Amino acid sequence: MKKKIVTAICACLFAGSVALAASPAIVTDAQPYVLTRTDGSSMTVKYPTVMVPDNMAASQLITQYFMDEQHKAVAFLKKNL
Repeated sequence: MKKKIVTAICACLFAGSVALAASPAIVTDAQPYVLTRTDGSSMTVKYPTVMVPDNMAASQLITQYFMDEQHKAVAFLKKNL
């Protein structure tokens, strides 16, 4: 039983040290999309741009995901407004 507890504690410490060693992502706001209705009301759709300094492929995938979500939201809003 003691071996299992010690192993679990070591695993947690290792996981924590790996997480601390990873470089943090840089999150900024991308250019917003403003949807304006004929009555003058408007809605702004914003999404983040995420940059992982050590992993450009991950940065591109994450940013592309949010861009796709923005396009879905804009298409939905255009259809339903």
